[in-house]
Amino acid sequence: MPTASRAGDRIENDAFTRLGGFLKATLAKGLTLNVDYTFNVLNRNRRIAEVPLKGWNSWGGKLNDIVYYTTSSNLEERSIVDRSYVFNLYGNYLLDVRDAHHFNFMLGANAESGELDMHRSTRNDLLAAGMPEFNLANGDQFVDGSHSQWATAGYFGRVNYDYKGIWLLELNGRYDGSSRFPANSRWAFFPSISGGWRISEQSFFEPIRRTINNMKLRASYGEIGNRAVGDNMFISTIGKRNDEKGQDE
Repeated sequence: MPTASRAGDRIENDAFTRLGGFLKATLAKGLTLNVDYTFNVLNRNRRIAEVPLKGWNSWGGKLNDIVYYTTSSNLEERSIVDRSYVFNLYGNYLLDVRDAHHFNFMLGANAESGELDMHRSTRNDLLAAGMPEFNLANGDQFVDGSHSQWATAGYFGRVNYDYKGIWLLELNGRYDGSSRFPANSRWAFFPSISGGWRISEQSFFEPIRRTINNMKLRASYGEIGNRAVGDNMFISTIGKRNDEKGQDE
């Protein structure tokens, strides 16, 4: 059966860092302010060396001469840096009226952004398979890369109301914007509403409360945005032509 020497080497190195902070302050009775910030960065590096593959093929008999299954060699290095930032600011106000009407008001804003850098370099024909370095190769060189950015921002509010914990009402509204859409349609408002009835809190539910301790009917309706459409899809692109190949890229 064939046996082969090492056909290459691959080194992978990933490093992920997350830094965050959170602050909660009580400004008055029932009024709180919350602030948080998070920074994430992912560094990913790949180093791939491919060298000629050789082996001996005996098929149970004598070893024949060395056979080169592949004769090409190259070195490739890839790097990715992915950064993201998240900031949230919101306040809550709790209000009870006559121990029967309970309100929870929330108002806030948030912002997110991200940046992605990608790079890849390749050079063919290593001079020494055991020392894969760009300066120790004399073949063609290729460089490729990309850079992208995105950002979102939004303002939001919510009102929760319940009457003695039996009748429930929630109103939500968000006004969000994303850099992934053109300027004339970047922002949109997304409302939602829900209502509920905690049947288990009614007096007629008492006989079966030991068997079923919580029952609620709830209905809701709303809209939510979706920014998962890719970066800069609304911007016209310019193609390039490879004159040597006689084709568009």
